[in-house]
Amino acid sequence: MKQQLIAMFGGQGSQYYHMGKKLFENNRVFQNCMLELDELAMEYMKCSIVSEIYNPHKSMTDLFWCLKQTHPAIFMVEYALYQVLADMGIKPDALLGSSLGEFTCFALSGILSVEDTFECIVKQAELVERCCREGAMIAVLDKPDLYYEVPLIYENSELASVSYHSHFVLSGFQQKLAVVTQYFIEKKILYQKLPIAYGFHSAGIDEIQQEYMEFLKSKKWKKPSIPFISCMMGQEVSEINRGFIWEVVRKPILLQKTIQYLENIAAYTYIDCGPSATMANLTKLNLPKDAGMRCYSIMTLFQQEAKNLLKLESIC
Repeated sequence: MKQQLIAMFGGQGSQYYHMGKKLFENNRVFQNCMLELDELAMEYMKCSIVSEIYNPHKSMTDLFWCLKQTHPAIFMVEYALYQVLADMGIKPDALLGSSLGEFTCFALSGILSVEDTFECIVKQAELVERCCREGAMIAVLDKPDLYYEVPLIYENSELASVSYHSHFVLSGFQQKLAVVTQYFIEKKILYQKLPIAYGFHSAGIDEIQQEYMEFLKSKKWKKPSIPFISCMMGQEVSEINRGFIWEVVRKPILLQKTIQYLENIAAYTYIDCGPSATMANLTKLNLPKDAGMRCYSIMTLFQQEAKNLLKLESIC
């Protein structure tokens, strides 16, 4: 019996310099797609994103968080990696998007054209950098209910994501989040600041809503040609409008709810098409303990993409 496949696409915080470098050097499909998308970058941004991702003066450990570069960069590597899967004959039965990864799904499913999707991503990044105060996002290793139980936390941050039973993400303005992180230090609660300089999924980006919604009026939406699962909605979505696009950026990411929704339908196999295996690692923790082999990553910090693709090909 053919396995039901879900291709997953993540968002900000998953990026790093030289992501997918070996694929870019050795895989014709990936390289050609990246170069084609880079032509859009030259058209809309007057610069090369490929040259920045594979900047020889940068290392994988250097911070890569200029939003106008990282927003299109994440989209480009995810979109190109999906084309590699398609070329191998691996055709997922549905697409799952989380935050910026939902935009990748828009393009792949035909909800938006690739050109319109790219422009939406670039415009969003430009508006955030121009209009929004710098903020932060922090991942917390504890139960999500902690957010509601401690006034100091919910008064100084917003719940941006619920990943699984003991992992959530907070977002907001830097000064207020500093109060929250001090509390975590005192209580010995583990947390990690994500490489994101703005408070997505919080009031930290509300300044762009009016102008971004006005920009979105020029875009035309279609029904997805591939089933599309939204982590903002926690379920499959078939009708898209500009209000939905804004909510993807503003509302919380409900990964735990989304995986529960899917698992109630079937025992899917999940393929992480993001840069750093984040989605696969979080999804595993939402599955039964004996279901770990239903999650696969391709692109990782260890740069074993060719090996991972061969493994994936053998099971699909």
